Amino acid sequence: MRVKVNVTKDVLERSKMCGIKKKYKSDSCAIALAFIDLFETARVGHFETWLITYPEKKEFDSLSKVCLPKSAINFIRKFDMLSPSERVLMTPFSFEIEVPEYVISKIGISQIYKTLSESRTLELVMNKEEF
Repeated sequence: MRVKVNVTKDVLERSKMCGIKKKYKSDSCAIALAFIDLFETARVGHFETWLITYPEKKEFDSLSKVCLPKSAINFIRKFDMLSPSERVLMTPFSFEIEVPEYVISKIGISQIYKTLSESRTLELVMNKEEF
């Protein structure tokens, strides 16, 4: 299942203080906030290429990570270097990820479809074969 993630102006506003007063907060960055509807425990690695979807897992193997595309990684790097006032001026952007089967089975397909239909930052990506 492919999902489009939209980092909106609202997400940029809500995440502008990420890491400012405290050490880096991996659950309050813009990417993590954009994922929050689907991955309630989303954490985005600092300068990393993954999203930890269920941090209660003690081992961070491939079953606890979703690879982020280069555009998202570049966004994180730029976001982390900016001030709060500069972050809110960033251009909103979108990217796609593949939701792993373990996430679908853990959350449940009907709950995922419900979440995607109600989310302001996530959309289901339809493949041409699905039409």
